[in-house]
Amino acid sequence: MRLRPWRHSDAPRIAEACSDPVSQQYLADLPRDYTEQDARTFVAMAHDAAREGRSLPWCLADPETDRPWGWLGVFGLGEKFAYGSGTVGYWTVPDARGKGVVTEALGLVAGHAFAPAPDDVRDPAGGLGLHRLAAQTDWRNAASQAAL
Repeated sequence: MRLRPWRHSDAPRIAEACSDPVSQQYLADLPRDYTEQDARTFVAMAHDAAREGRSLPWCLADPETDRPWGWLGVFGLGEKFAYGSGTVGYWTVPDARGKGVVTEALGLVAGHAFAPAPDDVRDPAGGLGLHRLAAQTDWRNAASQAAL
């Protein structure tokens, strides 16, 4: 598993994932006719949110080919009413499903989320310093439930 930032060159893979019927079923906010332009907008918004400290979005990539397998993000960071908390969201491209991609990524990201923040003297390398990480899944989405 490789976690990396999204690139605009990933737009075709993002569009593939977000136009898929399974993604459309469980990700209600997606446009019905998801395009590569929508994907480029997603990448720009992901970079903005990370730069502003509101979320950390990762591209889940094949470690050998660097081809995107999906997205996993921790969002809701820095919200005053939920200080020290974050929420996890994710999706995968159709050909990455059933391979344990999300399960592996969740383990890596949870470790980073709960590691002390860089300004914490307990661990100068640092993580996010969260004490709560939440996730939600649709009651019909058995694959997502298994990953969580």
